[in-house]
Amino acid sequence: MTSPNLGAASMPSRHFCLTAIAALLASACPGSKHNSDNFPRDLVIDPIAGYSSVSVPVTITGAGFLVRSTEPQGGGPSIVDTSHRAWLETKGSKRELNDVTLSLDRRTLSATVPPGLEAGTYDLTVENALGNRGTREGAYTAIDTPPFSVTASVDHPSVNVGQALTLTVTVTNSGSGEIADFTLGTPVLGSSDGGAASLVAAPDVPSRLGAGEQLTRDWSYTASQAGHISITVLANGVDPVTGDAVVSALAAPVEVVVHQPPAALTSELSASTTTPNVGEGVTMTLHLANAANAAAADVTAVTPVSSASMVCPAAALASSPVRIAGGATETFTWTCTATAQCNYTLSAEVSATDVTAGTSVTTSVTGVSGMVMRIVYRWWNSTGGDHFYTLDADSGPAASGYVGEGPVFRMYPAGTPGTTPFLRYWSGTASDHFYTASADEGAGAVGLGYTSEGDIGNIGTSPLPGSIALQRYWNAAISDHFYTTDSAAPDPAYQPEGIAGYVLPYP
Repeated sequence: MTSPNLGAASMPSRHFCLTAIAALLASACPGSKHNSDNFPRDLVIDPIAGYSSVSVPVTITGAGFLVRSTEPQGGGPSIVDTSHRAWLETKGSKRELNDVTLSLDRRTLSATVPPGLEAGTYDLTVENALGNRGTREGAYTAIDTPPFSVTASVDHPSVNVGQALTLTVTVTNSGSGEIADFTLGTPVLGSSDGGAASLVAAPDVPSRLGAGEQLTRDWSYTASQAGHISITVLANGVDPVTGDAVVSALAAPVEVVVHQPPAALTSELSASTTTPNVGEGVTMTLHLANAANAAAADVTAVTPVSSASMVCPAAALASSPVRIAGGATETFTWTCTATAQCNYTLSAEVSATDVTAGTSVTTSVTGVSGMVMRIVYRWWNSTGGDHFYTLDADSGPAASGYVGEGPVFRMYPAGTPGTTPFLRYWSGTASDHFYTASADEGAGAVGLGYTSEGDIGNIGTSPLPGSIALQRYWNAAISDHFYTTDSAAPDPAYQPEGIAGYVLPYP
């Protein structure tokens, strides 16, 4: 009986056993984890140091960066796994690198050191696609922060078109050595919606920044286009510790909002009448308009300004502030009361603030001029046959025998251009009141026995706006002068003596 040939009958099993034995022998060799061709070795990371506050791209060179090839069941192309992993590890801390990628020559790995490492020295560990790992002790140093930092701010984060703003940039060297080849880049202004500002003035910047030194510089701009602006600034220099070029940027851009043009108020003041009577009120109306597309304005005060003998309220604002948006109009009203006959001008002072810029907004209010008139009342004394004209509504009854006939016209205040005093005379002999605008005629009346009683206000010597002629009549039968704004005589017995002057009608 021939013995079976075990070696020939079990070739696949024999191949498997030899492979397993070889793997066991390899793993049993002292130091084979780092020295075997199947394990990553001779590891070098570049750069060897980086700041822990930012992501740091690195390159890892070495050997043993192996791939795994797998034959799919059922045939077909081999599947090649090139994935590698890498870690930085120190006592109590281990962080995996991001985006570890194997180069085509299988001698280099590119990766990224994530931010947030604690300052210190780290061992580098690389794992290839076979799952084998190799380590380089003390390969990388995490530095706490860059030796210098940049901060920035603006004096007006919200501005109007045409308004000035200042960007202040501060660079602080917190390291123990001087920063060489120092440059502070011109700020970069970006916008996603058209916001813009024009550079007006830029500062000089030194080429070195001493240890512990703080540098502050200002850039001046004028806002030119409405929108949002993001400002970034970069500082460059050479790290005195590592000798590497270092870039320090703002933690976040400085944001500025440029609004439409500043608030611009225009005013229009009007009065319910420019010829009030004594004791009557004048309603003042002020329209304040803000220019279209302008920033809003907060009106904080509207203060009436009056002349003598016109009493106005201290303020015309019920509540403060009153906001006027761009293109909008707000109306303010108040009432001034005439206390005596006078010529006057009424105006107002407006206090307002640009809501965006916080600056004062001014507007010139053109005043409204007017005259406080006095009403002339007519009285009749049938016994003496005399018409009496007076500014006092109750003077007639005080003079025996006079009966009131009501208001008939109005007189101008003293000093009104184009007017003169309307003089009054009395003759007890004739029982007649005589009125004239002519001093010479008055002197003639005195020569006839009349006595001067002053004047009852001013009368126009020629037509004035809104005026009407005052006709004078004479009744010789009863020795009575009669004055009326009617064109016809009250009675055929009265003969016209022409125009005595010009008055304002009543009412």
